[in-house]
Amino acid sequence: MSDNISTIAMMTDAYKNFFLPGLREQMDYGSSAFLAQLDRNTEDVVGKDIRITMAYGRTGGIGAINESGSFPVANPRKFKQATWETKDLAAVFQISDKAIAASKSSTGAFANMLEKQFADCEADAKMYIGRSVLGDGTGKLGVIHSATWSATPKTLTFVMTSALPIMYLSEGMLVDIYDDSGSAVLTGGSTLEVIAVDDDALSVTVKGLLADLTDISATVEADADFLVAQNSYGKELTGLAALFDNTATLYGLSRTTYPWLKVPVNASVGEINDMAIQKLIDKAESRSGSKINFMQCAQDVNRAYINYKAALRQTVDTLDITGGYSAVSYVNGGKKIPIVPDRFLPDGMLDGMDTKDWALYHMGDWTWRDEGGGVLTKIAGKPAWGAELIRFCDVGCQRPRGQFRASGIQGA
Repeated sequence: MSDNISTIAMMTDAYKNFFLPGLREQMDYGSSAFLAQLDRNTEDVVGKDIRITMAYGRTGGIGAINESGSFPVANPRKFKQATWETKDLAAVFQISDKAIAASKSSTGAFANMLEKQFADCEADAKMYIGRSVLGDGTGKLGVIHSATWSATPKTLTFVMTSALPIMYLSEGMLVDIYDDSGSAVLTGGSTLEVIAVDDDALSVTVKGLLADLTDISATVEADADFLVAQNSYGKELTGLAALFDNTATLYGLSRTTYPWLKVPVNASVGEINDMAIQKLIDKAESRSGSKINFMQCAQDVNRAYINYKAALRQTVDTLDITGGYSAVSYVNGGKKIPIVPDRFLPDGMLDGMDTKDWALYHMGDWTWRDEGGGVLTKIAGKPAWGAELIRFCDVGCQRPRGQFRASGIQGA
């Protein structure tokens, strides 16, 4: 028993002091080029809530007067406070008693296993965060076009509506099915494990994880029901899709009541070129006073822009930006603005941001949940130990009107 206690203590020390610093760095800055550019803000987090003051309009006490006339009536710029709750992000590790026992005879093999486990977590967490920072907070992974039941073994195969969700999904992921009203299609032991992904067929096959899966293929509404990351519906980051959806509330504020929350959106750009990009920048900057300093695009748009430059026999400038990312640059009045391709952006899309308007609001960095007295705790009913990483945070933008989204761009 004392050997086990010693091993657990050694692992706890390794988790805290050896693995955590690098994992924090990678999950914070390696997940998304956009996220890497943002300030980290704890000052505007009060308790579990984010509270930011959003300025809009212009100062009204400015005008022209004659020699004996009255001065303009003062009318200060307007402000509105947005308040919303931080999101709870988590990553879970699990290691078996058998693996712990094996460490006694092969310390090197055990260390290698831990390193592999953390490398896997790092890669998967970066993919999750990179996807969710572009999302709308729902956790939606893709809309189901059709569902087919197999009795032996008991599986469901979904054909998705587009290629993008297939990029989000991979074998081993756990997902749920929701309908367009936000209700779970399966209840109880509903979490499903992805066991096969066919990129060419746009299909995803799942099996029941917590209970035997039943045939619900007839109840899945085509082109309406969707897959969600396990237990994550409505709990993910308030990402870019939430900002650029001008019909939805933002940070608890109605865009009908506050139209200054609406973002410049162009859905029919066509060919990508410097003039098209400049028009998008001008519209965002002239209305809001923002300064677009970062752009990201779908991979097909990135290729199209490089082709455009090559056709003009122009050199494609590149630059390095925060987070270790390399970007194609757009030159605007002598100033280079990075354009970074993001694999999770839909084809034909380009976003422009003033990153000074954004922040990652957080209560603290990623940390181990150790309220029970240690990082590793015994899992009830299983010959295994578990460790849980948690972080309370969300992204937010103080000046939505100063950003832009363009779609309908002809890709390559």
